[in-house]
Amino acid sequence: MIPHASRGHITAHIADRVLFFESTGPFDGEIVEAVIRAYRPLLQRLADGGPFAHVSTFHRSMLATPDEPPRLFRRLFSLSHAALA
Repeated sequence: MIPHASRGHITAHIADRVLFFESTGPFDGEIVEAVIRAYRPLLQRLADGGPFAHVSTFHRSMLATPDEPPRLFRRLFSLSHAALA
């Protein structure tokens, strides 16, 4: 579990060839960076072994500052692309 101040957390784990993320918001720059830190080693582990799936579940609040969802998606896409290239 990755704590996010006093407001939420992220859990991440792999089952078979599926990466599961469960997140509790609200989301801001701190949680985006926590997601990237958690995602990177798990993604690399999966990417080294071939095709995989990713399932994200959001709990409680999807509130975010306007910049954070696009920033998160851009960072995850870049990270995924780099790992798979």
